[in-house]
Amino acid sequence: MMKYAINPSKKQIKAYLEGTEYDALNTINKVMRSMTNKFGYYSDKAIMAKQYSGTVTLRDGDEWDEEKGKELAKAKCLKNYRKAFNKRMQMFADDFGVIDLSLPLYLINEKGVH
Repeated sequence: MMKYAINPSKKQIKAYLEGTEYDALNTINKVMRSMTNKFGYYSDKAIMAKQYSGTVTLRDGDEWDEEKGKELAKAKCLKNYRKAFNKRMQMFADDFGVIDLSLPLYLINEKGVH
């Protein structure tokens, strides 16, 4: 769930994406179940942070626009989340070699699609 911390006095907006700890592990297990129902996967390496964030700060000369700031902070937050998610998916693929050529379908791109 995306949340925001807005601090007009510091001219900052921070977006928080929470509840992300098991996202990669859940997706990995989805991949495993698609191949066979006999396998599960667990690795501490697949556990993600509980929260990802992205902060934007107004530059001198810029005009305060809370909605635009939220949009930019959210984009930054999701970029950080995607990077961490895809890194864990790649570690999973590396652990097992290339198990399924459809693994790239599970990676998250800039549009949030996997």
